[in-house]
Amino acid sequence: MSFYQDTLGLSLQNKTTFAQEDTQKLFKKSNCYAKVASLQGSRTIESPSIELIEFTSQQEKGQKSTFLSSSVSEICFFTDNLWREYHRLCALGVEFLCKPHDFFDFTMKGFQKSRAMYFKEPDGMVLKMIEVF
Repeated sequence: MSFYQDTLGLSLQNKTTFAQEDTQKLFKKSNCYAKVASLQGSRTIESPSIELIEFTSQQEKGQKSTFLSSSVSEICFFTDNLWREYHRLCALGVEFLCKPHDFFDFTMKGFQKSRAMYFKEPDGMVLKMIEVF
């Protein structure tokens, strides 16, 4: 959760813990608790409401997320200055899949121009940030 709060600057809205029985019912995981945190965007980054779930059991500890094991395939953040965010996140040691790049120009189809970048959070999930101009 610290990456989303400290690095991306998202604000914590709510935090709760599910007991073992509830974790079994909701997530089909036995012998563990689930810590759930809800976060929202920041002053410089727009974001959908994001819910992070951490399972606390020996079996779950240390498992890295992959594209095929994650429950979410992509979270997209919006910013008004992608290059500023790129340089800020680089200085914090964030791993990028690519530098900011312009998307194809589809303005003739009614879309705005945009640029995007892809990066990883500490558990390996790929995140996207986009600027529309």
